[in-house]
Amino acid sequence: MTKIFLNHLNSGRGGPHVWSQRFEFALAKRGYQVTVNIDDDWSASLFVIQTADMDIALTRSRNIGYRVANGYLPAWFQAMDLKMKPIHHVTNASIARGLEISPTVIYQSQWAKYILDQNLSERQAGYAIIYNGVDLERFKPATSPFERPFTIGTIGILRYRYRLETLFEMSKRLNFPHRLLIIGSMDKECSQVLEIYQNDPQFNTSIEYKTFVAPESLPAFYQQMDILIHPVSGDACPNVVSEALACGVPVVAPNFGGTAEIVAGGGVIFESKPWSYDQDFIDAMADAAQNAFRHRNHLSRLARQQAEEHLNLHTMTANYLQALGLPDQAPINLKTEMNAKNKPSIRQTFSRLGERPRYYAAVTLRKASQAQRRIFPPQSNQKPRVAFVLFDFHIGGIENWLYRLATHLKTQFDFYFLATIMPNTLPKFEEAGVFAFLPNPAQMISYLQKHHIDIVQVHNERWPIDAALAAGVPYIIERLGGPRSWRRAPKFGLDLVIASTEMGAHAISDMLPSEKIRVIYNGIDLQMADQAVPHRFFSPSTCIIGRASRFGRGQNLEMLIEALAQLAPNYPQLRLVLVGGDSHLPGAEPVEKMLREKVARYHLDEYVHFAGYSEDPLPLVKGFDIGTCVSKDEGIPNSLIEAMACNKPVISTRVGAISELIRDRENGLLIPSDDVGALCESIEQLLIQPDLFRRLGDAGRKTIEERFSLENSASKYAQIFWELLNR
Repeated sequence: MTKIFLNHLNSGRGGPHVWSQRFEFALAKRGYQVTVNIDDDWSASLFVIQTADMDIALTRSRNIGYRVANGYLPAWFQAMDLKMKPIHHVTNASIARGLEISPTVIYQSQWAKYILDQNLSERQAGYAIIYNGVDLERFKPATSPFERPFTIGTIGILRYRYRLETLFEMSKRLNFPHRLLIIGSMDKECSQVLEIYQNDPQFNTSIEYKTFVAPESLPAFYQQMDILIHPVSGDACPNVVSEALACGVPVVAPNFGGTAEIVAGGGVIFESKPWSYDQDFIDAMADAAQNAFRHRNHLSRLARQQAEEHLNLHTMTANYLQALGLPDQAPINLKTEMNAKNKPSIRQTFSRLGERPRYYAAVTLRKASQAQRRIFPPQSNQKPRVAFVLFDFHIGGIENWLYRLATHLKTQFDFYFLATIMPNTLPKFEEAGVFAFLPNPAQMISYLQKHHIDIVQVHNERWPIDAALAAGVPYIIERLGGPRSWRRAPKFGLDLVIASTEMGAHAISDMLPSEKIRVIYNGIDLQMADQAVPHRFFSPSTCIIGRASRFGRGQNLEMLIEALAQLAPNYPQLRLVLVGGDSHLPGAEPVEKMLREKVARYHLDEYVHFAGYSEDPLPLVKGFDIGTCVSKDEGIPNSLIEAMACNKPVISTRVGAISELIRDRENGLLIPSDDVGALCESIEQLLIQPDLFRRLGDAGRKTIEERFSLENSASKYAQIFWELLNR
């Protein structure tokens, strides 16, 4: 597979972080793979903001690009009455050097090039202007109007007093009823401003504030807005503006900056002095908002049109590939493809060839079964019956999640746990519902018909989908597993796919319509986490690093042992607890033996405890001091959710969809994959910085409360089940 090096993949926060995620998804659809390893065999490299390793890249005869938005401008510091610090000058020097030595520079707007030419380094050739793109399938206008007051929205990382003060003062000047919808994390200044206006009896406008909105929910919030106010001078190409335009939301913004050219006719641009947020600025913004209010329907159509013509994510990706000298689609190396590890076997190939015929046969049987039901309707179930189909129901992340979900929703639905590989189960699943072992289609079809199952939810297998169709089951769902299995099962015949990560939803977006894909994060029962009694395998004076998971090569657990071996001489209080064991599935690799041998080789037997499998891992996780995930590939592991729910600071490799859960240094620490040195450094930071230790633990708990609670996730599942049943 053709690789592109990207130095800013799923790291940091704000615009560059959002952009890098979207770019990776769009590249994957064109057959490209992104790498963050400069030593990989890549065909082109793209440096975002930072220029570290660009010298290494220049030693290769490959295409190199530098994506830049802005620098630290002296005029801004002067206007804001702030002083430039040495780090600002160092960063400017780094950007200027990137502008000078990179074979290709990509600016995010015409204004961005102009301002960088004037202040850092002028570029005469070898550059492109490419606006940030947005997924027009996700970000689109509301299908039906909302019954609510006229809504003025603003969204972003809210910093500096003017960011909200200008919005509230503008609101006072408007002569039409409205409400304010504010979304984004705030600094201390903005928090103080919000508190002042919320408590001001003279300020009568309704204010709704959301500190964080999950990525999958963002379009719905834009769709609540009638106009977006972006009161920021000097932005190069803000993602929030592109997203609003795609949702048909007109944008009001000042004319100084790249925002004006991004908006074009899709909003109202007002005159302003650079970085001057005075009364004239507020008056002009209020006039522009009045204008947008009067012409909102016309501007809404123009906003969407502007996004379709100039801000399409796929057009942006094609332009980047062209700038990097790469074809629109990644070339296929047939030899490499044939030797790839995931090359299908002859058996798999013939199986795939038979998928469509099996599907059509199943559909025919389904129609016959449905016709029979119409003639001889079965007795109605007292409660709708939902069947979860899985390889096995023993111990593991998805197994525990389905158990918690069923327990939480048992008053609304009857649950069935149907295993296809392992013939037995744990008692808790038989307490939460009905268990059955159904290893082949004939048994599955017979069982589903006999028990009049209303909804079947499958995981990573195709044949249970066809069996459910043949049995005449009214509704069939697939719940995506980890990244390696997202695209494993063809999706035809499914009523819905539930992804547990935004990344997973993007990965299958070309396999079925967007309205058939939902994102629901796994959740945890916070009350159970609070009530769990910590179980430690070492004395209270030790510091336990822990991981709870099945043992597999992909979990890379030996990395934890290597880090402990390096740190133990200086930090003898460190201990490692590994909860779990080898997979029980046939043919699973015996990883635990290898791990134990590594522990013995490093003479760490007294420092490492293998806790084995546990039906309820929460007490063991609560006994950790630091939760970890060092996997090479992950969705969002339940073990991290559990650790964060228990107020434990967490360290994780920056892989898969982890960044949807952890924001580096905000609610956890992210490190590069397979980097033992970075892992040691992160553990050491937590050991010597008790404030950081405590802050990350508290922030992690807050993240789980806001986005990963069982109550929230189960409610979304129930809503989907009832939505299907009421069709």
